[in-house]
Amino acid sequence: MNNTSVSTCDANFYDSGGPAGQYNHNENFVKTFTSNNSTCLQVEFTSFSTQSEKIH
Repeated sequence: MNNTSVSTCDANFYDSGGPAGQYNHNENFVKTFTSNNSTCLQVEFTSFSTQSEKIH
C-alpha cells in the first residue's frame, strides 16, 4: 500500500499486511483507482474490518 494511483480493469487490493498479514499501526494512505479503458469502475469488498482506537 502506498500513496499512488492505479489504472486497471481487474485487480486485488490489500492493506500493507498483504493477503494474510496484519496492517501496520497509524497508516494513512490514499489510493486512487482509475479504469484503464475509460469506463466506470465496480468495486466488490470481499472482506472489510475496522478496529477501534484506544483513547488515553
